[in-house]
Order: sequence, then structure tokens, then C-alpha cells
Amino acid sequence: MDVLGFQQWTPMQEDYLRETSPYTMLLSETGSGKTLAFLVHLLKFHHLREKSGILVLSPTRELAMQLHEVLQSLRSGLRSVLCYGGHSFKDEQDQLQAHPEIVIATPGRMLDHLRRKSPGLEAFDQLVLDEYDKILELGFYDQLEDILGYMNGFEQIQLVSATEIERLPDALKTYSFVRKDYRESKEEASREISWIRCPDQDKFRELLNLLWMYQGKPVMVFCTHREAVDRISEHLWEAGKSHAAFHGGLEQKVREESIIRFNEGIADCLLSTDLASRGLDLEEVACVIHYQLPGNEKDYIHRNGRTGRMGKEGKVHVLLTAEDQLPEYMESIEELKLDPGQESGCFETPKLDLLYLDLGRKDKIRKMDIVGALTGSIGVPNAAIKKILIRDRYSYLVVDRDGFGPYRKSCQKMQIKKKNCRLRSCR
Repeated sequence: MDVLGFQQWTPMQEDYLRETSPYTMLLSETGSGKTLAFLVHLLKFHHLREKSGILVLSPTRELAMQLHEVLQSLRSGLRSVLCYGGHSFKDEQDQLQAHPEIVIATPGRMLDHLRRKSPGLEAFDQLVLDEYDKILELGFYDQLEDILGYMNGFEQIQLVSATEIERLPDALKTYSFVRKDYRESKEEASREISWIRCPDQDKFRELLNLLWMYQGKPVMVFCTHREAVDRISEHLWEAGKSHAAFHGGLEQKVREESIIRFNEGIADCLLSTDLASRGLDLEEVACVIHYQLPGNEKDYIHRNGRTGRMGKEGKVHVLLTAEDQLPEYMESIEELKLDPGQESGCFETPKLDLLYLDLGRKDKIRKMDIVGALTGSIGVPNAAIKKILIRDRYSYLVVDRDGFGPYRKSCQKMQIKKKNCRLRSCR
């Protein structure tokens, strides 16, 4: 446990790790530590067997990548491969050729590998469906049916989510799942929910006022449509508000950079569709703002679940125009009237910046190599480099904006371990 940076399991993790049934349904709130719980649970099962293949399916690329990072932090000694759309298919096949013990994949990419008979997929006896209700939604259900059709049965299955659905694929109905529901321990009193009537149909003005009030604290703003995220994002830049935008229509790297900028405190506002309401490993959020009303109560619950977690206090604000009506499931919340004289002031410039480096793990680059090149060859102060995140083909650096600023031009073209590379800012 010291490897993980903490000394004690949560009550949920402790109880779940005592479960001996091979077929479980783990239901727990976002941010409760269920990812660590199911990963350690599957590793315990694996070590009881001489040989075991593990397949972990995730509904999104971002969640698959985060699962892979958490798994690597456990230092289990097991080989793992990450498979998702937008990643090099050939690289994945090369890694699968070595018959890794664990494969983490999105359903579409996994099905593609199975249909094209990629190596290393012959013997899975453990299955994890993370955010399984999302996987089983329209568009994933048939893919999962096809994936399970390639398998010969499982000796352990974990279904993991924050919400439950009754519909399961036929191939899973033959298993008897032990339901482990920890959602009742959630402290509702830690979340204060209110609605705000926006005058003159101007939601954006009220949004600016709220963002100014919460400046310096992490805030998530939810829209129902991608087009709304893009439109509001442009208005926020025009208003001088630094933020991160996130939705399924953005390129994978843009989405990844947005999550890093938000998690590292570079941007204190994440503007997103419901894609960010679940599955992503995000830091504690001080406030959730519903810029557009959610499509249904389930989406509303998942959005709100991003704040007020683990007993911490959180705020939720629902913005309404004169024509908007509160859905029935929101009728119990109270109105919040902002001070008419409360107007947003100037937004602060972020103190940190995110940089992209076009070298990564596959180039045999380590954190110390990057630090050495920047501090030794160029003279960047150690204190200006706050964090380094290394991926397979590229890396990210979190730097102090002022401390790194004088050296920015010198880093545009540089060498690390005799390899030419470029360092650029991410918006």
C-alpha cells in the first residue's frame, strides 16, 4: 500500500476486497476509489492461479488510459497493453504478440482486434466491464455481445459502475452476480443545489459571474450538445477566461490535454458535455454548473456526482432562462438570487502552463532525461518544472509560466539524448 501513496483502505475498498465470489457487481459513487478496488481484486485472483488472462473493457479512451496508468502504479509485474481507437493498431498488435497478462481496451477496438485475429487474445478467464451501464448503452451492447461470442467463458467477472441497469447480454445472464452496492453511504447533505433565473435570456452573463465568484476553485460547466461547448468556449476566450473544453468531437490529444490542464490546476474551469460526467479520474470539484439542462435524471445525477464527494462540500447551480421549466426530478431544489450588483471582474492569468514534447516512452526517454536537457543545456530553473507526464510517443510538462517564460524560444528546437525534439504550448 505504501507504493500507492496511502496507508489505509476506505471502508468500501476493505469490504469489497474481502468478497470471495468470482462474479460481482460493484456499485459505488464516482470518486469513491472503486477503480483501485476492482484492480486489486482482479490481481488477487490472478495471483491465485498459475496462468490467467485479464480483459478490461472501458467505454471511453480517456477512462481506458487512466485505468492503464493506475494499473501501472500498482507495480504488479504483469504486462499490460492498452488498445483504443486513434492509437496505432500496429503498435498494439506488436505488444499483443508478447501475450500480455492484461489487455485494457475500448469495445470497438477490442472487437476490431478479434475480427482481424490479432495475436495474444486466445485465453481470457477474467473480465472487467468498467462503467458497464455505459458500455451496455445503445451502440456498445451489440459490440459487447460480439466480443463475448469470441470467448469461452470466464472464471471471474466484475461489473463496475456508479449506476445500475437491468439489461445484460445473454452471455452474462448465465452467471450469478453478487451485488455489492455502496452508494447508500453517500452524504447528500454535502451538496448544496440551487437554480438561478437568468434575466434577458442571457445565461452567459450569469455564467461569467459564477466563474468569477469561484475563481481559483475547480468548476465544471455542463452542456448537452457539443456545439454549445464550442460556442461557449469561444465566448469564454473572448471574455479572457482561461478554461478547458471537452467533448467527443474533439481530437483525442485535445481531450487528453484538457483533462490534464484541469486536473493540474492550469485551468480552473472544465466546459464539457455529459462525456465528462463519469468515468474520468478528475480531482475534487468545488462547483457544478448546469448551463444546459440534462437530458434525463440519470445524467443529472452523474453531473452532480462530480462535486460534494467523500463528505466534502460541493455546490450545484442550474441556469434557467424565463422559458425554461425545472424537470420534475428537480422540483425540490431552491432558487438562488445573485446580488444584482455582482458583476464579473477581470479573470486572472493561470500561473501554470502545459507543454507538449514530441518524445515519449517508446523513445527510451525518462523524466530525468527531460529535466537534464532543460536545466543543463538550456538553463531552465528546476523550480520552473512542476510535473512531467510521459506517454508512449509524447510527453507533457507542467511548468511555471513566469519561471519558464524566458526559456520558451530556446526550447522550441532542442535535443534530448541526441534526439531532435520540439516543445510547444498547449492551449
